[in-house]
Amino acid sequence: MNIVVANDDGIFAQGLKELVNIARKYGTVTVVAPDRSRSGQSHAVTFTDIIRVIKLRDEDGAAFYQWDCLCTSCVTANPPPFFH
Repeated sequence: MNIVVANDDGIFAQGLKELVNIARKYGTVTVVAPDRSRSGQSHAVTFTDIIRVIKLRDEDGAAFYQWDCLCTSCVTANPPPFFH
């Protein structure tokens, strides 16, 4: 099973790491999260800025992608190879 994990606390948030550790037991995990904390902006969307994506690492069945954008854009931008 393919599992997508996202948050608004940023790619380095402790809660995200804990969720990934649980989710990887059930399938292949792709993490898409903003490059820094965007708490309180979880429904915000990036409209006019260029979105940059950096693959940080692959780690025991989980791929981590850091996005330079607002939270919802991490999921709705949907570029390959993330959700296809």
